[in-house]
Amino acid sequence: KLLLTIPNVGVDTAVTILVEIVDIRYFENSKRLVKWAGLASRVNQSGHRKRKTGHIYKGGNKWLREATWIAAKNCYAYYKTIGDPIGAFIDRLYKQKHKHYFVAVAAGARKLLAYIYQILMQQQPFEDIFKVEHLKQLKKNRARKHRTLQKLIKDATVNN
Repeated sequence: KLLLTIPNVGVDTAVTILVEIVDIRYFENSKRLVKWAGLASRVNQSGHRKRKTGHIYKGGNKWLREATWIAAKNCYAYYKTIGDPIGAFIDRLYKQKHKHYFVAVAAGARKLLAYIYQILMQQQPFEDIFKVEHLKQLKKNRARKHRTLQKLIKDATVNN
């Protein structure tokens, strides 16, 4: 029932996700679940420099990856009518940051799977978890802007 609180996730998608995850306690954090689903970006490393290639890993569970991919596509397709935050995230990547459509949807699927992990671990509906995460993000953005402003003020006083 908790997965059905996510916008644009239907009964079939929720059942597929639950069947493929089996037990959420197998995963220490959401990054492990994303990697197991094959939605994590690949790392190409030579020496001590790490570089993400932009391609997804695709080494995990293809059914879970496909279910979250379809849910993310639906979130993007219908986000204007219901105000879906994942669809808005995909739209921002696709239209404002000029990412390729598949890259944007893969990022949305990754974010959706992270929310699914939180929903199943905390046993709370999507709305409650999204509010908490959104407030954390706003606090981080406010702190970042404050640091930038302090740096600009410091640079202005040093130059004068």
